[in-house]
Amino acid sequence: RTKFLARGVFLALCALLTSSPARAKPLLERLLSEKMTILGLIGGPLVEFSKLDEKSKAALVPGLIEALKSTDTFTQGKAAEALRVAGTLAQAAMPELVRILGSEQGDSDCSTRERAADALGAIGPSAQEAAPMLFKMISEKSEGACVLKPAAVGALARIAPNDPRTLPALIALLNTEDGRA
Repeated sequence: RTKFLARGVFLALCALLTSSPARAKPLLERLLSEKMTILGLIGGPLVEFSKLDEKSKAALVPGLIEALKSTDTFTQGKAAEALRVAGTLAQAAMPELVRILGSEQGDSDCSTRERAADALGAIGPSAQEAAPMLFKMISEKSEGACVLKPAAVGALARIAPNDPRTLPALIALLNTEDGRA
């Protein structure tokens, strides 16, 4: 029931965004702040988000940036997933995504950092400022590094394909025993 409610709210919000973005923004902020979050049940809503036109996706980006500022890593991760779908429209989120990449709040935060790397990769070459942090992630030795390294290399392949360090990082990842760390 909750999933259908969240999906319905999300679809209504999308319709409102296309007809009246100014009226939709407070609703989006309320959903995010109350953790009724449309991002929390990402299966259906993320698919719907991917179907939005560019203007509607762009209208959601400021709310998603606010979600990245949340102290709740689940909310941050879901916002990063949606920003990945927004692709180049998410350029304004780069500072927050880079901040999340640099946060080392323990292994429970690995999936959030992985999603932030994916979102930056989807932004493409315009996310060049994230490259130093992504190269740093590749050299991490933490327990969660097995998840972070492929995400970092994948993002670098889209952000800095001509950087002389990107191809060796990819080859090193492929030469690992399980291809993950």
